[in-house]
Amino acid sequence: MPGLGQEGDRRRSGRARGQSSAIGAGVGTLAGGHRARQNQAGRNAANAGAQQSALDEYNRAWNACMRGRGYTVE
Repeated sequence: MPGLGQEGDRRRSGRARGQSSAIGAGVGTLAGGHRARQNQAGRNAANAGAQQSALDEYNRAWNACMRGRGYTVE
């Protein structure tokens, strides 16, 4: 800005630093929250896949057992 010397720049930069850190904290919180939601969604998808796999394995074992006893299963 015209007319401001180094002293004015220093004074202004102190105030700007406070505002910048507040803005940076807010942006960081938003980005961190977004990242956390993405990670949670990935874990949920992985858990759902593992749970379905375990259920499929149980059903195969149960079907084999029932067939071994002479029952007809689908």
